[in-house]
Amino acid sequence: MAGKDYYQILGVSRSASEEEIKKAYRRLARKYHPDVNPGNKEMEERFKEISEAYSVISDAEKRRQYDLGGSERFQGFSQGFDPFSAYARSGAGSPGSQGFQGFRFDFGDLGGGGSGLGDIFQEVFSGKSGSGPFRNRNRQGEDLEYSLELGLEEAASGVTTRINLAREASCPACLSSGGQGNKPCPQCGGLGRVNQPENIQVRIPAGVNEGSRIRVPGKGNEGSSGGPPGDLFLLIRMRPHPSFERQGRDLHLEVPISLSEAIFGAKIEVPTVGGSVKMTIPPGTSSGQQFRLRGYGMPDTKKGSRGDQLVRVKIVLPSKLDEKSKELIREFERMNPYDPRKDS
Repeated sequence: MAGKDYYQILGVSRSASEEEIKKAYRRLARKYHPDVNPGNKEMEERFKEISEAYSVISDAEKRRQYDLGGSERFQGFSQGFDPFSAYARSGAGSPGSQGFQGFRFDFGDLGGGGSGLGDIFQEVFSGKSGSGPFRNRNRQGEDLEYSLELGLEEAASGVTTRINLAREASCPACLSSGGQGNKPCPQCGGLGRVNQPENIQVRIPAGVNEGSRIRVPGKGNEGSSGGPPGDLFLLIRMRPHPSFERQGRDLHLEVPISLSEAIFGAKIEVPTVGGSVKMTIPPGTSSGQQFRLRGYGMPDTKKGSRGDQLVRVKIVLPSKLDEKSKELIREFERMNPYDPRKDS
């Protein structure tokens, strides 16, 4: 058993948090537990290995020792480790043959309070134990995360939309017991839980940005044994806009103007996220000059005040000029000699 990489067995990094380790074990236990794979010795051995890894790196002191010296420090523990010894049989049959019916959890078999395997077993196979100290413990459901993509206009005004997601809930076929008779429930595969699709309405406040997280209370996974549901967190992703560039609460926009508008000045229509507005171009405007439209940026999600829109103008010349127009421009240059690289 020496030389095992417990982190690799659980599929987590060496810097994984306690919660990440717990989630990894819960996921693997659902997949490899013998009650879900009756008669499959390979799955049973894999489950023992996973439980061994979790029992070490879920305990702070054991994990510290493991990180210092590897699994060799736990050679004696590893060779004798059997997660099923945590269940004292009160009837005939082998582990996995009848689910948790006829077994009672005993903390002493795991050396007491450090590994938390009893809690995990209850979370993964809630309702399958015929008796025991965890039978009626209420547990809150896990939180869910949903990625929601928005356009800039939607983020500017806020939006109410509907999303489809799958929430984990109690299996209606076996009423969370995980079994029908002496066999795993065919609808939930013996887990006592199913993924239930749901279409829900969510409200996105004005001003959200890339990476914003919106909490929707009570729309996570259903709790177990009457526990409250978890929450849903919407992770906002922003679609790129063809014209606007967002920087915090300010919006940046480039607008083309003609040579005559730059020379003589003009009032032009400028797009904003709320519709077009009039903007004054003063006479003698240079290409690249920037103007500020106050209050036409993005709103603050908490205060409600808005940022600004910064408009950079770009002088665009006509693509074709007739000979008379060219001559007029030459005459203009003769009458108004200047070098923009020296005189500006």
